[in-house]
Amino acid sequence: FCFRYSGFYQFSVPTLMLKDPELIKQITVKDFDHFTDHRAAIDPELEPLFARNLFTLKGPKWRQMRSTLSGSFTSSKMKNIDEKPLNLKIGDVVWIPIFGFHRDPKHFENPTNFDPERFSDENKRNIKPHTYVPFGAGPRNCIGSRFALLEMKSLFYNLLLNFEIEPTKTTTVPIKLSAKSFNPAPEGGIWLGLKRLTST
Repeated sequence: FCFRYSGFYQFSVPTLMLKDPELIKQITVKDFDHFTDHRAAIDPELEPLFARNLFTLKGPKWRQMRSTLSGSFTSSKMKNIDEKPLNLKIGDVVWIPIFGFHRDPKHFENPTNFDPERFSDENKRNIKPHTYVPFGAGPRNCIGSRFALLEMKSLFYNLLLNFEIEPTKTTTVPIKLSAKSFNPAPEGGIWLGLKRLTST
């Protein structure tokens, strides 16, 4: 039996961690009107510039900026939950463990293997909704996700057109995650060599 959610403390802040894709969909899409804001990490009085970016804006200010940047934004509608509801209060923190979802063998076979084919046109329809959410979910997802994907495809196209990527003496295989980094980052960084392709 697997619980759909659990709780923990981020320092002194009680936080609800979602473990079920359907619950993520419920909160980030269907009940979005009750979960519009990200947790405040920046004091707008101390960092007025950063506090005005799309990620940290709240309430009406966020809605106004989002609608300015994306004409497709529309408010979600309320839906009923068919189970005993969990009562949350205004200000309660809800957290989606994206790193855990992406590395869960229940959702992705051999999740730590580098397998670009799992996202191919033939296979991506097999990905369960709301289990692969690198850019977030619902109306508050990253507005730049399409641009970021296009940018990476363009970069790799030009890179692979001219170079072969190969390991060097300092490349760590397999990659080990650093225990000192807050965000997932490889220990010692990523070291790769570029070998220029010769035209035939």
